[in-house]
Amino acid sequence: MSGFTTSGTARGRAKGPRRLGLVAFLIGVGGVVLGSALQFWAGYHLGSIAQFDVVRAAIEAQKSIDVSKLPPAGGRIVGEVNTISIVGSLAYYGLALWALIQGIVAIVRRRGRAWGVAAIVVIVIGYFVVQLAYSGGLALGAAPYLS
Repeated sequence: MSGFTTSGTARGRAKGPRRLGLVAFLIGVGGVVLGSALQFWAGYHLGSIAQFDVVRAAIEAQKSIDVSKLPPAGGRIVGEVNTISIVGSLAYYGLALWALIQGIVAIVRRRGRAWGVAAIVVIVIGYFVVQLAYSGGLALGAAPYLS
C-alpha cells in the first residue's frame, strides 16, 4: 500500500478543528499589541529627557548623550525606560515565539492551517510594528522640548 486512499488524500491525516491555528494567531496579535504599547511607553518617556539642557546641547552638537551628566530625575527616567523596554521586548518575543511554534504545529497538523500562516505573518510584521512604536513614542516624547 502506498499510504494514500483512492481519492489521493493521505490516510491518517484528517483535518482537525481550527482552534490551534486561531489561538496561535490571537497570541501573535496579543504579543504585537502588548509589545508595541510597552515600547511606545518606553520611547515616550525616554523622549522626555529632552527637557534637560545637557540633552538638548548634545543633540544640537550632534554628539552622544553622557547619561552621567543628567540630573537625578533624568537618570531615574533612563532607568525606568530600560525596565519598561526590557519588559516590552520580553513580552513581544515570548508571545511571538509561542505563536510561531503553535502556528507551525497548526500548519503541520492541519488544524487551522490558514490561521497558523496568518500567525506567522503577524509576528514577522509585528517586529517592525514594535520598533516603529518605540521610535514614534520617542519622537512624541521629545517633540514638546525640541524646537
